[in-house]
Amino acid sequence: MSQSSFVTSGLVGNVMVARLEREKITEHECQVILAELTNAAAQCHNHLAVDLSMVTLIASAGLGALITLNKTIKGKGGKVVFFNMSDDLMQVFKLTRLNTLLSIVKDRDAAVKAAL
Repeated sequence: MSQSSFVTSGLVGNVMVARLEREKITEHECQVILAELTNAAAQCHNHLAVDLSMVTLIASAGLGALITLNKTIKGKGGKVVFFNMSDDLMQVFKLTRLNTLLSIVKDRDAAVKAAL
């Protein structure tokens, strides 16, 4: 189990499950979060499930970091899946059409399966 003030992560089978430990993902947090999630994914052949249950607000820079994360992991032959998203946050992803670009599922079990 790895923990910082931004991301907590641990392996579930062959998938790294990471939980964002911030309510707000703004320009200030996004670079640290991107680096920590990228490092976490590298520990398990780039199979990553990201828990967004604590996130209530995500700024455009944060959305950009998630897009970059997705592109980086796909480029390495892996997959990132997001889960436990609030209804409000899901609305942001739908408005920006990121729900069509990123893999989003309801819960951890579905995310672990989808990340393989």
